[in-house]
Amino acid sequence: MPTGRENGLNLLCKVTVMLCYVPGKYGRLTITFEFNRRINFYLLSWYLPATLIVALSWVGFWIDTKATPARISLGTITILASGNFLIGEQDGFPSVSYIRAIDIYLITCFVFVFGCMAEYAIVHYAKRLMENREHHKKNDKEVVSDLTVYIWHLRRKRDRWL
Repeated sequence: MPTGRENGLNLLCKVTVMLCYVPGKYGRLTITFEFNRRINFYLLSWYLPATLIVALSWVGFWIDTKATPARISLGTITILASGNFLIGEQDGFPSVSYIRAIDIYLITCFVFVFGCMAEYAIVHYAKRLMENREHHKKNDKEVVSDLTVYIWHLRRKRDRWL
């Protein structure tokens, strides 16, 4: 029974010598193909780098919100890298009309990276709103205190005149 193995393909040839049929006896050749995919290439070339890019984008959660250039540059780099994976993965695979598992995985990674940038935008906006509210409260207190002092001075002047 000859067996060949090249590039993830197992070829098994089985020969059954004689089969009995009504018209006579005939030999039959049976061939079985077994395909195996080497997944290590895809793991090291696509899945691992995409996962590391998502993990890198999560580093932005630990950077201070006041460090705007650091967070923006980190987010921009990770979005560009994951976008490059989405566009560049078309070259390494045959073109098909259906969605593949690698497409779903890379799109999910892109959504996570984009979510990190959106989170920073939301946090930055909320922080600016809080700072504006605190600034207005402080100004209101100063105005009230200034008004109180002014009224006190007016009362003193009035009392002097009386």
